[in-house]
Amino acid sequence: MENVLTLVITFISIVIVARLILKKYNAILVFFAAGLLINLYLAIATGYSPIAEQTTGNLILDVFAFIGSEFKEQLGGVGTNLMVVAGYASLMTHIGASEKLAVTATKPLMKLNKPYLILAFLYIIGAVLKMMITSHAGLSLLLMATTFPILIRLGISKLSAASAILISGALDWGVNDGAVLFAAENVSGFSVSDYFVNYQFLPASISILTVAIVMAIYFKRIDARQGAEKSSTSDVAYDNGEKANELNWLYAILPALPLLLVMSSVFLPNMEIEVFTANVIGLIVTLLLETIRLRKDIAKTLADYLSVTFKAMGNSFANIVTLIVAASVFAKGLIQLGGITLIANQIAKFSGAQLIIIVALSLLSFFAVIILGSGNAGWYAFGPLVTDIAPKVGLEAVQIAVPMQLAAGMGRGLSPVAAAMLSVVGLAGVELESLIKRNTVPVVCGLVANIISSYLIHVVF
Repeated sequence: MENVLTLVITFISIVIVARLILKKYNAILVFFAAGLLINLYLAIATGYSPIAEQTTGNLILDVFAFIGSEFKEQLGGVGTNLMVVAGYASLMTHIGASEKLAVTATKPLMKLNKPYLILAFLYIIGAVLKMMITSHAGLSLLLMATTFPILIRLGISKLSAASAILISGALDWGVNDGAVLFAAENVSGFSVSDYFVNYQFLPASISILTVAIVMAIYFKRIDARQGAEKSSTSDVAYDNGEKANELNWLYAILPALPLLLVMSSVFLPNMEIEVFTANVIGLIVTLLLETIRLRKDIAKTLADYLSVTFKAMGNSFANIVTLIVAASVFAKGLIQLGGITLIANQIAKFSGAQLIIIVALSLLSFFAVIILGSGNAGWYAFGPLVTDIAPKVGLEAVQIAVPMQLAAGMGRGLSPVAAAMLSVVGLAGVELESLIKRNTVPVVCGLVANIISSYLIHVVF
């Protein structure tokens, strides 16, 4: 009877949280409220303290002190990295370096005379750019402005062009991405470079190649069947990169500089550059280049740049770091309830339990993001479950974290409330339902490729 009650409370907690977020309640508020209520219930009903070793001496006070403890823990680890990454990314957008990178990377494609091959390559380049331009919405807007109208003129339908652009930025991978930092440091217990190179890179690459092939074949057939708008003009004015043209080619490297610095440890084992250090170096290099380029009003301009950077860092704390803390309070309460553990113990008795767990948690993460619209919200909320579940089926946390975290990003490609989805729909002038329908086949194929490749690479072999 006690187990049934535990399962019921766990199920009700998840359903209520999902419904409130679907009704547009702030996700941070919902996670905090749900987490506090669960932990208060546990404190009163079972005498549980979330900070037993640092107890205040009162179980109720311990629940509230737990929030402060989580803030300190996150700010001392992944939170600080996320803030500096957000600040650097914002500066890259502000000075036009992100636009320079996007234009430089996509321009050579337009010389090919194979529209759907160009579309597939554009998707791959967009996915690679996502490692450097970590905002899904930001990357989608850049590609919509610089490449969408050209794809339309090549004879590709608006839906197919918009789909390729939207999905290209949905996958969260690379050492500078917040979801990856969380997966590596908080869930798996690895450095982000180790997690990316040894665990995430191969499954992510296989998923990307799968989606590219599916797009090239499926979009060509469906456009031929439905009739692409070959002579249509887009409501999005083509941006030939005027701002980017003002910048030296070196500026195209700046968004990638932190990635290159962190990855240098793979080739230089005696030297390891952390994410925070890499982004600080990138910031200093950027300020030096801008000093050389501008020459006048330098002090005012550089002060403005620092203001942009620190403002973005503050916004990151207010939105991302606080979301991580709120989701962590909810997730740890959910784990302590015991319902998830009961389910995992039952699954562990089945043949093929490891694959079942990987599929189940990956789908949980995938559908949570479709509902929530934020890859971060779903992953931060359910990612911590991995460390508790993995040992019960004989797995390491990273073996579940990789497919689960990648699946979370992919879910944005089908989410009707994701910021990038709504932005692309508005700019492309297509219907939301039609774009989601067009996205379904490549996204599902990518999801399947992710789960299968992750299981084979990290569990079977």
